[in-house]
Amino acid sequence: MGSINAVILSEFKGKIEFENIIEGLTFREEVMSKQDREKVTMNPADKKKIPMIKVVDSKGAEMRSYTVGSHITVDSYETIRKIL
Repeated sequence: MGSINAVILSEFKGKIEFENIIEGLTFREEVMSKQDREKVTMNPADKKKIPMIKVVDSKGAEMRSYTVGSHITVDSYETIRKIL
């Protein structure tokens, strides 16, 4: 979903990791325009499959996580930069 040329800004610098991001079960695609679609996490029926989008540092330590209701605009393992 993220673009190679896009710079993703966050309150943290790190990489993105996904957990339980499963189409139709933990996220749905919403059409924003003819060319633009966005993934949005949702509550799954299986409570063992809660969606998580994590920002981890270079050592793999979790700095922040996002769950149900999050809009996914990045790919797993994509690098993000901190807002200055």
